[in-house]
Amino acid sequence: MFRVTSQYLADYLISLLDGWLVSEAEVLAARQTVKYLQAEYQKGRPAGQECVFEGLLRCRLTADIMSTFAAHKSNLPGLLNSSHTVSRHVCIAKAQHDHVIPNQEWKIAFEQAIDKHGTLVNIPDRAKQSPCRADLYFFTSDGIVSLELKYVGPGQLLNVPNTVAQMRRYRHHKRSLLVGYAAQRSRAGLEKNVRDVEDELRRRGQQATGLVVRGPEIARVEATQISGHERNVK
Repeated sequence: MFRVTSQYLADYLISLLDGWLVSEAEVLAARQTVKYLQAEYQKGRPAGQECVFEGLLRCRLTADIMSTFAAHKSNLPGLLNSSHTVSRHVCIAKAQHDHVIPNQEWKIAFEQAIDKHGTLVNIPDRAKQSPCRADLYFFTSDGIVSLELKYVGPGQLLNVPNTVAQMRRYRHHKRSLLVGYAAQRSRAGLEKNVRDVEDELRRRGQQATGLVVRGPEIARVEATQISGHERNVK
């Protein structure tokens, strides 16, 4: 876990993500990586835009965490983790950093987090057979900081009531962050949208912060299969 408080870590994450402008080159690199990873880990099933966005975000965050907190990559699964097998492996700047870790190590650490934190990670939902989970968990000295990610395409906005209901699942976490990716020329519309979600959550006593990053439109990753010699991403 991070040996800092949830408040400290949340402020750190906000400083890294708020106003982030994603480049076309970053999106293309992440999307190509996700394509290969889907073939490797998900039998070539298609992947949505949020998978690509999450891969980009995890690459950005883990690279900075390794530098800021002097964290060896082997410690990363105990600092931040989720059940998502593809996005955890996306690294688009391997010449500058290396945070590619065998899938089994991520899996073991996430299972340990479930054992330790129980329903704070595997969140019960009476309407569903399987538990609900945040997109990404950070483990700090005094509890969990969770991230929920949303891809918002051109001309779209968040459904505020639905997003509030989803974020309420994380009300027992120390801090929760909603990060929207605006595939739009201006972030102003989504910015107001996110503020509406944030205000409603705070009105209900939840320590939540909404952020908007902006970048080019992300194309969905279609179903694909690759030959054995191309499966070089572990």
